[in-house]
Amino acid sequence: SSAAVLRASVELDATSLAAFAIPTDAGFSGAAAVDLVSAEAINTSVSSGPHSRRGGSPYFHDNSRWIDGDTEQGATAIADPGRYIRVGQVSGVDTVWAPISHTPFDFGGTAPGGQTAFEKQCFNRATALMGRAADTRFVWGGGTFSEVRDITHHVDVQFNPKVGPTWGFVADGNGNGFIDWQDFNFIDGAIQVLRQVGGGDCDAAAGTGWDAAGTAVTTSLSNTATVTATSTQGLSVSGVATLAATGTGFGLYVNGERFIFETSTGLPTDGTTWTLRQYWGAMTVSDGNADDPSGYAHDTDFGGAGGLLPRSMMVPGLTFNFAVANSTQFAASTAETLENVHTVPDPYYVTNFMETTPTSKILKFVNLPPQAMIRIYSVSGILVDVIEHNDIAGGGETVWDVRNRNDQFVASGVYFYHLETPEGLERVGRFTVVNSSGLPSATGQ
Repeated sequence: SSAAVLRASVELDATSLAAFAIPTDAGFSGAAAVDLVSAEAINTSVSSGPHSRRGGSPYFHDNSRWIDGDTEQGATAIADPGRYIRVGQVSGVDTVWAPISHTPFDFGGTAPGGQTAFEKQCFNRATALMGRAADTRFVWGGGTFSEVRDITHHVDVQFNPKVGPTWGFVADGNGNGFIDWQDFNFIDGAIQVLRQVGGGDCDAAAGTGWDAAGTAVTTSLSNTATVTATSTQGLSVSGVATLAATGTGFGLYVNGERFIFETSTGLPTDGTTWTLRQYWGAMTVSDGNADDPSGYAHDTDFGGAGGLLPRSMMVPGLTFNFAVANSTQFAASTAETLENVHTVPDPYYVTNFMETTPTSKILKFVNLPPQAMIRIYSVSGILVDVIEHNDIAGGGETVWDVRNRNDQFVASGVYFYHLETPEGLERVGRFTVVNSSGLPSATGQ
């Protein structure tokens, strides 16, 4: 059923596939690949409910954990982190709750079936691929987070009003006066996907409960927390009308997951630090004891969900730096190719078509190698300006603003340029600048 859900969101169109010479039955376009993506989604800590259901264990979940403090500074975690719906314990709040499906433990609610309600997993199934295999640090300051940072990959996690591999505080989407698990369904970016989710009860959940008319108004995430009434009841869609407030606190969306923090003392004080641990795979136990489990182990193929190897999930902002030896682009620069370097226009005369304002002047050096240092000298040998050209993509031109190093327009006259490449190749040429009316006295070369 998850495969059917994800097929619509990852299938590529034929034109895009053809542009990269990818067969239409390969990559994310084929059913087998969709199954692969589904298995990867299920095997994340974001998708703890569906994963545990497939693994056959209603007690030991692979859910993400909230840890008090900073893992870089030696944070401590609570005992038995995989018991029932344990998602951690942090300073500044009384309870951390997550709407995890398929467990017999209904924290804060009394409805039959309680936390086992199938439709609670629909949100996870729609957003599981937005999870991270990382520790994310949250530092409180000024009623919000002064820092949210993926400390595994060393990148900041951005706030966004829409659902993504991002974070934000949730609003009361269903209008019942408090924050509950259903409010996450209305977030912009989530509601559009949930209306298309198929499989099990997910395809009918919206039509029978939280969005029966299919006209629910989307909400936006906020970057400021507000303490309001909250509910940690785990009622199903059919029991929405009987949901009741259980305390006060706030709801937080982060990296594909939903959390409700209940607190009786207001927002955490500035400087309070939490860490959210998300990962790929499952936490299992060796003794099968639901009340006091032990023998925890990380299993990357819990329940035979796909046999995939662990991998990082969404990490926006992550960059890669690499060194290239004997680059073909750089090696292509020779004394002969440097002979093609020249200035445009040739000569520069008062102004040209490339200039859009009276205060902008443009003189281009063209046919450049990917990297070069250009030094411009007056006819008397005074260094006028230095231009560092660096375009490893092969861009062959750079612009000079016809100003000296004091940001003044240069006088009319003949100028020389000395071009040098990283390989030590050199080229010397000259050009003429005429910044007043009259005929140019020389041409460039």
